[in-house]
Amino acid sequence: MIFVAYPDFHIAVEDRVLDGWKAVTIERVTGHWRGPYTNPATGKTTLPNGRAFDHPGAMYIVYGPDHTIKKLSIFWDTLVVDKHIGVAP
Repeated sequence: MIFVAYPDFHIAVEDRVLDGWKAVTIERVTGHWRGPYTNPATGKTTLPNGRAFDHPGAMYIVYGPDHTIKKLSIFWDTLVVDKHIGVAP
């Protein structure tokens, strides 16, 4: 779904902290809104406008002993993203 709306979606890891089975990454997220986006929470579809976004983000990941992801939390400033793509004042 995200790659339909943002086909050039890219995450560049700028920093990371590793502690045993836990990891935190600080990222720069970039791309352009080029396809329809359907909000999974509301089901509302919004058509693209071609605008670019470039914003910071972070991920917290906990791995299990079998190397699978047990917990994943992703953080970003939604208002910054919405302003970049033109859907917020």
